[in-house]
Amino acid sequence: MSGDKTMVTIDNRAVGIKPGMTILQYLQAENLLDRHDNDPIVMASVNGRRVGLTEPMFGEERVRLIRLRNREAQTTVQRTLLFVLAVAVEELFPNQKLRVNFSYGGGVYCELMEGEALSSNQIAALAERIHELVDMDLPLTPQRFGLRALLKIYQRKGDEQNFTSARYIRRDSLNLYRMEGYDHLYYGRQLPSTGYLRAFRLIPESPGFVLLSNIPGKPEELPDYHPQPKFLTTLREYSVWSENIKVQDSGSMNEFIVQGRTSELIQISEARHAKFFVDAAQQISEMPQEGRLILLAGPSSSGKTSSAKRLAVQLRVLGFRPFALSLDNYFVDREDTPRDEDGDYDYESIDALKI
Repeated sequence: MSGDKTMVTIDNRAVGIKPGMTILQYLQAENLLDRHDNDPIVMASVNGRRVGLTEPMFGEERVRLIRLRNREAQTTVQRTLLFVLAVAVEELFPNQKLRVNFSYGGGVYCELMEGEALSSNQIAALAERIHELVDMDLPLTPQRFGLRALLKIYQRKGDEQNFTSARYIRRDSLNLYRMEGYDHLYYGRQLPSTGYLRAFRLIPESPGFVLLSNIPGKPEELPDYHPQPKFLTTLREYSVWSENIKVQDSGSMNEFIVQGRTSELIQISEARHAKFFVDAAQQISEMPQEGRLILLAGPSSSGKTSSAKRLAVQLRVLGFRPFALSLDNYFVDREDTPRDEDGDYDYESIDALKI
């Protein structure tokens, strides 16, 4: 081995590299990087830790290359799509801020924080601009920022949300990605360039929209959209409430903690939770007297039994005599419980119950 080289293992093959060479540089030297490939390399795992392709290698690393059709790449694909969306919003609506609210309908529900709801034409223009940024195949490169420098950048931009979040980072520096030609910074591992994105869709859901990305492992295919209007209303109500009490993101939550207001936040949350059962009991009391059946649905360990007990207490306050019937009492014996494709017990299967 040459004195200026060291050994790493890449996909179970010993390779001699110059210390400090990035995975990206290695792939380029070996002509292994082609976004037009059916299943291009987009990221890697180094000693079991998933990283971007700009990760340097210094010797003795075990590198596993991860391709676009690998389900492990899906969170990176989604994060890159959100980055491109944020840049498009900044271009088309410079006086507004993108808020990525929550998962919904097989995608992610987003809103703009200022101004009126977006029209269908505005959302179509946003989708068109994303397509243009993808076609431009703009490189996404990480840059290391000292925390003090980063805070000054956010302060200069008037970006209060990111400024508050960055204030409580417990490290001296961190990597943020920058899209070639733009000043926008985005946190979290990204694809090598925008051109690796192959499928997305924006669906109007006033006042915001739903961003659908590809099916995991199938970069050209989009999932079906499953609207759930009542569920969306509930999620939006919670989002608005979180904003009203100033805990709409991790930075605001950290501020509560640093200020010693954790108990206050718990009390507020408990009061809101209790109010829900009071309101629900009142609605039930106003229903017709015959056929008054209340159903609580949700996955295992989601709190159905606990909620039934709390609701029963509020109904008794109103003079009712509720009777709770729990499916927990009707599970088959453990040895008769069906298993899922991974061999684990499948408590969501109808065959897990004595029907």
